[in-house]
Amino acid sequence: MLSATSYLAVTLLVFLLILLGSRFRGLSSDRDGAAFRLVVASIAGAVAFYLLLTVLDLIRIPWHPLVLVGALCGAIALAHRVFLHTASGRASSTASQTRVGWGEGIALLALAAFACFSVSLCTVIPDFYFHWGLKGERFFLARGTDYSFLAMPWNEVLARDYPTLLPDLYAATALLAGRFLPGAMMLWSVGAFGLLLLAGRETLRQAGVGRFVADSVLAFTALSVAGAGIGGYMAGGPDWMISLALVVAMPALLRPPEPAEPRACRTSP
Repeated sequence: MLSATSYLAVTLLVFLLILLGSRFRGLSSDRDGAAFRLVVASIAGAVAFYLLLTVLDLIRIPWHPLVLVGALCGAIALAHRVFLHTASGRASSTASQTRVGWGEGIALLALAAFACFSVSLCTVIPDFYFHWGLKGERFFLARGTDYSFLAMPWNEVLARDYPTLLPDLYAATALLAGRFLPGAMMLWSVGAFGLLLLAGRETLRQAGVGRFVADSVLAFTALSVAGAGIGGYMAGGPDWMISLALVVAMPALLRPPEPAEPRACRTSP
């Protein structure tokens, strides 16, 4: 079950992560559309937040809700000053956007269906209770990454050497909401699925395929992924973020290389 506080906590955290990620320059090409820049900013913000939490652990500052929000706001201000305020002033062009078609509509229906099954905890991956969610709730209670807990011999099955980005997001959500609700944690899987669809749409746009082909591929992808996520009990696991990282790299990998800028030749006197 979800509460209004849970929705507000996830919304606030996602907003701050996107705002933080959008402060970094050079992560997107001028050819990328606004929706794809949103995807890149979300990923960059999440990674930067993970590093920020690691710094708080190193200097032994407990994860308090005010500390998290304050640290994020400070990081946003610093990144804006360093990466944007000192920029050379080259404005990035806004890539032309294709119209919304029936492929996007089917993708939204598939996403909505997956969201309903996820927040109702009908399709939760078992690893959420025995691994990712367990770590997240432990970090929530410990107000930080509990390395002593991870180092216990009986916790070897928790893959303690895995990156803790996903459990950290779970813990931060619970801290802002005031309690750990599994249904609220499923929203991160829903969000990653939505970003994956946006990244796939951008890949099709830059590939220059026809509108019917793009709609068909996007609809088929959305229905297939939603079916696999619901039928395979994938909500709450890390597979969504791993898949998102692969899909978001596709536009840069598929586009032709940009011509190098000519360099001035220095002649000997």
